[in-house]
Amino acid sequence: FDAALTAYKSGDYAKARLIWTRLAREGDADAQFNLANMYRNGRGGTLDLKLAHKFYLLAAKQGRRNAQFNLGNLYMHGRGVDQDYQRAIGWYKRAAESGYVPALINIGFMFESGYGVKQDRKAALKWYLRAANTGSALARLLVRDIRSAFAQENSGPAAKDQKNVKATTLASNQTNLESVSTKDFRWGEKMFFWPPKTGTSPQQMPRKTVAQTAKAQPL
Repeated sequence: FDAALTAYKSGDYAKARLIWTRLAREGDADAQFNLANMYRNGRGGTLDLKLAHKFYLLAAKQGRRNAQFNLGNLYMHGRGVDQDYQRAIGWYKRAAESGYVPALINIGFMFESGYGVKQDRKAALKWYLRAANTGSALARLLVRDIRSAFAQENSGPAAKDQKNVKATTLASNQTNLESVSTKDFRWGEKMFFWPPKTGTSPQQMPRKTVAQTAKAQPL
């Protein structure tokens, strides 16, 4: 495994893919996850989203939460599989069982927007709060935004006007918090586009190839 990781870091993706293919067939979950990433981005050989799905699934069944999360993204965006919001949220929930922040945020977004579930912003807030309690700056921003929306709906016209005056300041703070959030995890490649949403961008597929010793570490 280490030889493949060294080859990958040095840019010899074909060698890394060859080694991880052998290990993945032997049942190594980390190799399966890394091989799936390589099939997804085409490094070291062909780009094949169906094979990416196959190896993500093998790793996910062994409890790799990154793989579970990536499967959710494949189903969310219909990449290599038929688009299926119910399966997407199902895999996100599997990943969220261990407190995986990107999965918690994506589930919240699906409830907020009504993808695969009945739109329910109170449920969305619950998921965002779980992520925020881990220290995620992005989750804290989403909690603030949704609470602000609730407050605005319950306030009178005068209070709404006052909130409009503060819009520029809120946007500035949002930008700062988004910048901080990138310290927690990497944004995915542009091949995976999330449905449009005003405000912050939701999580995308992590593209970092993980070392064998970095199994399911909390963010």
